[in-house]
Order: sequence, then structure tokens, then C-alpha cells
Amino acid sequence: MTKVIFRFDTEDYVNENAADGVLRVINVLNNAGVKGVFSIVGEFAKALREWGREDIVEALKQHRIGTHSLRHSHHPTINEYTDIEDFDEALRLFMEDEQKCLDILKEVFGLGKIDSCCAPGASVSYVAQYGYSELGVAAHVGGGGYFGDRNHGRVTKYANILTVKTSHYLDEIHTFTKPYIDGLLDGIAENDDFCVFCHHPAMNVVDTFFDALNYNGENVPREGWIKSPERSEADKALWIENFEYLVKKVCEDERFCVVTDEYIINNYFTDPRVINRETLRQIKPLIDEAFFPVTQPDSYCLSDIFYACRDLLLGKEEYVCGKAYGLLSAPYAISGSVTVKAADMRESAKGLGDGFIPEKIRVGHIDMGPADWMRAALCLLTEGGGTVTVREGAWQVDLRNFPEINGSTFKGSWVHAASFEDRFISDRIRLQLWTAMLAKNTERFIY
Repeated sequence: MTKVIFRFDTEDYVNENAADGVLRVINVLNNAGVKGVFSIVGEFAKALREWGREDIVEALKQHRIGTHSLRHSHHPTINEYTDIEDFDEALRLFMEDEQKCLDILKEVFGLGKIDSCCAPGASVSYVAQYGYSELGVAAHVGGGGYFGDRNHGRVTKYANILTVKTSHYLDEIHTFTKPYIDGLLDGIAENDDFCVFCHHPAMNVVDTFFDALNYNGENVPREGWIKSPERSEADKALWIENFEYLVKKVCEDERFCVVTDEYIINNYFTDPRVINRETLRQIKPLIDEAFFPVTQPDSYCLSDIFYACRDLLLGKEEYVCGKAYGLLSAPYAISGSVTVKAADMRESAKGLGDGFIPEKIRVGHIDMGPADWMRAALCLLTEGGGTVTVREGAWQVDLRNFPEINGSTFKGSWVHAASFEDRFISDRIRLQLWTAMLAKNTERFIY
């Protein structure tokens, strides 16, 4: 059965008329008995109060509320201000900004916590992933799919936060035919474990995104804000008609089950994960097969395995998996083969702290990359011996399995300022794949 989430990027804090799109969506959901997930920009929540729209506030309280950042595309955007080498400083800036957003959402909607997030378009900084986790946000629902799994829309974990990608956008559903919607649902039921339908509520009222008019490369001052033009009454009516049709079809079809972010949080990666020597014996042939996250005997990312090797080399009986971190720069890797002593491997393990994976590790008189070191440790811990010889191999997962990350670059995106260089964001998104986890006992990869 395919799990379906109806999620809404609720963000236009420029145009009060566009806010009515929220009520139009909620009326359909309420009539169908369905809860939606509304990812709300902090400035939009503030605007509802300024506009006196308690009707929208009260309507939203009946549904799940997540964060969609404090200011969305206002410059500097999340990607712009976190595109610096110093991760700790980037994280500090993010946490400072986004804690304000969480505080606004909690106050406006009377919430004790915010469980989910969705990064704004073109602001899917790796820093935000780690930052949201530090802020207690458990799931990244939707977005452009940069951290999602290509295999059947599965829920994954990446940079310590649960992730599921947006499957289909509904902003132009008024252009869909009923047969097209039927065929779309048939394909989803056949192929997807999870489906996230996303809509920007403003876009069933207006025909242009607010940030395209006000934040396209630079900020339009508040006094000069441009309101998006409205759709025709015919298009508005057709949008609701087709959305009602889609929701009704999903609710009546036994192939689907409508859930929210809460379902993901309560049902994925909830069990404690432990690695001992016996676990490593099961993991090693999978890593030998492909340098990729493993799904047996449990879900383990590469970072889990790396730090489990460290702890077991230091004499511990087991490693309890916790927060995982990737790399901040492309690592060193051996060429050819090297032979190292077990004693030197144990000594090198003493210098490995927690946090981001080091780019190079000194073992005796030999430099090794982290992937090389992990392969050597796996051999020693599963086969024993006084020395071990390792050969060059992959240090990164096969990026074809994460196509949105593979080759991605945010430089040149319409929403960013001309000064944005993307010196670190895109590369470091790929480097965090050491933290990627797939669900237990599922297919590892498709390439």
C-alpha cells in the first residue's frame, strides 16, 4: 500500500489575497477527513497576525504544522549565508535564524514543538539538515528531492534527519484532465512506497510565485513589494474541482493510505542500532560488493560503520549508533595497495574523535583515506591477523542512485543573489552521503 502525504508550502507573506488559497485547500481536506502537512514560513505566520487572519490560523491548527524557514527567498537565503568554509559558524547562523522561525510558529499556532521541515527551493543547504536535527526537527518532508531515494520514493535518513522527497506538484492541477489524474495515481500505486503531493496554496489563487517578483536575485524593499496577479475565476474553480477529484480518488482507493509527517517519525529508523563484531561480519561482504549504505542486518550508513570500526579497534564490545556526520572536503585515497600493521591501526583509531569524518588518516608511516582505513579495519576485525593489505577502491557512493545530488549546482539559480558562489554547498551535499541510510531489509541500489 502506498502511503500518501498532502503537503503545502505556505509562504506568500506579500499578498493577503493569496492567503485565501490556504482556506480553499483546507476546505477540501476537511470535507474528505484528511490531514495535511503545512510547511509554513515564519514571516507568513507573522503576516497572518498582522492581517488579522485568525480564520486561517484556526483552520491551520487542525492540521500538521512544519517549518519552511524564517524568510524563504529573502536575501541572504539559507544557501547564501551558509556557503562558507567554517561549518560551525554556518551552523550558528542557521540555528540563530531558524530558532526564531520555530518560536514564531509555536507562538502563533499554540504548539509545543515542530516535528518537520521543508527547506525552501534552492536553499537545501547541508547545514540546514544538521541544523534542523539540532533544533529537534525530526523529518524533512518534500522539497526538491536532493536527499531523497530514487528507489520507489522510500523514506531515508540523511544528515541525522528523516527524509522523503516530493513526488508530484499540484500547482497546475487545473490543467490536468481527469484521465491524466487517474493514470498518475495508477503509476504511483504500482511503483511508489511513498508519495508526497506538494502544493503552494497561494498558487490556486495567483499565477506567479511571490519570490519571483520580489526576491529574484535581490530584495524588493517592503514598501515596494509586488503582489502576484490573480488567476482567472475559471482557473480557480477548475483548480478546486480537480484537487477535490484527486483527494477523493486517493481516499477511496484501497491502494493508498493518507498519512502525515507524524507517521514517518513514528515508523522509520526508530529502533536502537548496535554494531558488534558479528554485525561487521555481515556488513563486510556488502561493503566489498559496493561502497554504499547497507540495509542488513539493520540500516547502517557509512559513517556508522566507520566509527564502529574505531570503537571496536579500541577494545569496545559494541558501537551504539548515534548522530552521523559526513566529510567537509573530498578525502585522500590510496592508489594501488598498502599494507599496514594491526597495532598501527589500533593506534590510529585513538586519534579519531566524533563528528565529521577526517579527510586523511596516518597509520604508522602511511597515509590512508577514510574509506581505505575502514576497509582495513573491517578486515582486521572480521579476519584477524597482524597485518592487512588493502587496495584502492571507491570512497563515495554511486551517485547515480541520488540523481538530484549527482552533478548538482546551485550557482546560477534564479532565486540567488549574483554574489552567491556555491563554493561549498553543492560539493558538501554530496559529501554528506556518508550519512545516508536506507530502510532495513530493502534493496540497496538500482545501479
